[in-house]
Parts: sequence; C-alpha cells; structure tokens
Amino acid sequence: RVYAVVRPVLPESFIPVSGPVGLRRAVERLLPAFFHLRSGFTTGTTATAAVVAAMRALLQKEMSETVPVELPSGEVVTLPVASVRAEGDAFLATVLKDAGDDPDVTNGMEICALVRLTTEHQEVRFLKGEGVGVVTLPGLGLEVGEPAINAVPRRMMETEVRRLYPRGGVDITIIIPAGREAAAQTFNPRLGIRDGISIIGTSGVVKPFSSEAFVGAIRKQVGIATALGVHHIVLNSGAKSEHYIKGAYPDLIPQAFVQYGNFIGESLSCVASFPSVDLVTIGIMLGKAVKLAEGNLDTHSKKVVMNREFLHELARRSHCSAAIHPIIEDLNLARELWTRPTAEDTELLLRAVAEHAWAACRPLVPSSRFELLLIDEAGAIRFRVGDESSR
Repeated sequence: RVYAVVRPVLPESFIPVSGPVGLRRAVERLLPAFFHLRSGFTTGTTATAAVVAAMRALLQKEMSETVPVELPSGEVVTLPVASVRAEGDAFLATVLKDAGDDPDVTNGMEICALVRLTTEHQEVRFLKGEGVGVVTLPGLGLEVGEPAINAVPRRMMETEVRRLYPRGGVDITIIIPAGREAAAQTFNPRLGIRDGISIIGTSGVVKPFSSEAFVGAIRKQVGIATALGVHHIVLNSGAKSEHYIKGAYPDLIPQAFVQYGNFIGESLSCVASFPSVDLVTIGIMLGKAVKLAEGNLDTHSKKVVMNREFLHELARRSHCSAAIHPIIEDLNLARELWTRPTAEDTELLLRAVAEHAWAACRPLVPSSRFELLLIDEAGAIRFRVGDESSR
C-alpha cells in the first residue's frame, strides 16, 4: 500500500507562520484585542527587509510588496515594503519601521536601503547614508568612523544578501531621512555616535515596553566608559538628577554618567558585568527611592506606585513619632516629604528610605564598592549610604 500525505488546498485568507513571532503577529492582526500591547520589529530587521527588497529588484527585477526576513532565532517573518525604485545602477527600497506599542522614537520612520553590485571588492560592504550615525568613540564593537550598524543587523543583512547573491561585491547604504533629527532624542550623542541614529537589535523583535533596547544602550555606554579608562560609574535616573550629581564628581568624564530611567536592577546588573568598574554610585530622587526601598528594581509607574503602607511600616521601624503617620496618609507624591514640617521624623524616615534602597541594590554589584545618593528637589545630596570604603 502507498499512502500519500498532502497538504490540503488552503484558502487565500490562510496565514502561514513559522514560529512564535509570526504567530503573535498574526493573532495581533486577526484579534487586535487579544494582546494588551502590539509587538514590533527592530530597526535592524526593518533595514534587512529593505535590503532584501532592493536585492530582489536588482537581481530579479521583482518589485516586492512583502519580503521574508530571517530573525537571529532562525524564524522567518514577512514584512511589508513601502516602495522600490531604481537609482541609476542601484535600487532603493523603503520599509516603514513598526515598533508596535513600544515607545520607540523610530516608530513609523522610513528605513531605506540602497543596494549596488560592485567589482571593486568581493565583500558585503556597509556605507554610511543620511540619517545613520557615525561611530566616534571606542567600546561599541565597531571601528571608529564606521556607520553605526550593530553586529547582529550586519549579520542579518549579509545572510540575506548571500542567500540571493552567493559571491561578489555588494555595497549597502542604509538611509534614514529623519534619522539626524531623531538622534537627539536617543542615547547616541552620549555614546559618541554623531549625525544620526543606530541600526540596532539583538533579537530582531521589539517587545512592547521592553527594557532590551534601553539596557542595551546602557551596556554600550558602560563599555565606552571602561574603554576610556573609567573605573567609577555613576548611574542616575535622567537629565535632571544627572545635572545635580555631576557637581559631586567634577573630575569624572561625561561618559562615566549613565542614565538608568526606571530599569535600576537591570542597569546595575549590566554594570556589574564589567570587572574593571571599582565603584558604582547611584543617584536617585525620592519618588523612585521609595519604590526601590520596597524592593522594586523597576520603578516604572505602570508597574509600581508609592505604597503608603510600606512608608507607615518603615516609619514605625525607624522610631518616628505618631505625628508622621497622618502626613504619610495625606501624601500624593513621595517628594512632598521634603516640605513637611516634622523635621526630625522626616529625617528619620528619609534616611531609612535611603538605607533600604541601598540594601535592595547592593547584591546586584557584589564585586564593586557601591553607594547611593538621595537627592532632594533642589539638587542637594541629602543622604549618602554606602560601603565604608566608598564613603
């Protein structure tokens, strides 16, 4: 007997997927309310899709409306192509960045790839286009002067090019028309990347409100700082606290100051992976400090809010008088404690907040000295808690 197993004829509405990313994207299209937040693709995946579209046009004269791209995991996903056109002996393809519901400054941007075959060399070469940054500092894993296209996106593009054109020279120029303006809203100036954004992404996929890109940027900043000989890293929540805290360390170079946003735990773990860092300082303002003191290493307001019950308990443990409890109950924001009249009780409570926040972080940097600075609304360092050797 001979048994033939065949795939049935599928309706046109059938959506094939080859892995979890494609499955989620299909569900998001068919059932928009199924997931609370939409996923997306990195600039690296988007740029790779543009390269595939341009290569297909160049080699096969095919103006694709969609193209397949292999993610670093091996899964193949399909991305829509906005446009493809000839540019002399090259082709320019444009794909719109879709970051899903992640608050990404590049979401919706045109990511373009100009692809040209060449006999000048036999490699896949990356040239800088408008809106893509240039590397000016060491420590990023890219040569100074190179376009800021990270290692994983480069590999993704090279793989797709060689799938279509196994041998011969190919020049790829990534162009992001709005990239120069958008770069001012990223970490790039701090990383020494000038004149545009970076083509980044390690998984190829943007998870909604993921910390991956943020922590990746922190890792690069610390890498640059250590490459420049820095042994003392100062973490701070943002521009305001960084401005205040720089006065305490006037001899440190700008690259030593790194912003953690809300990702305190992941940022500290990231810094701890650099053995040359001898001292880690974290500057924090009261709103985040109260959340951190309770053990919340991600202080985003979507995940955690000020817990009055925790403050009541901390006040009791700190031997504050009963007068502090109505004040705590009446708080709308933790920073209001700086202006409350019960000076002695407030001092006890705030010191306890600083000490508990330090204790929550200390295990994450086991090989370095560690200190925490609690900063008030005027920018003064009100409490400094740390190892004896770092005080």
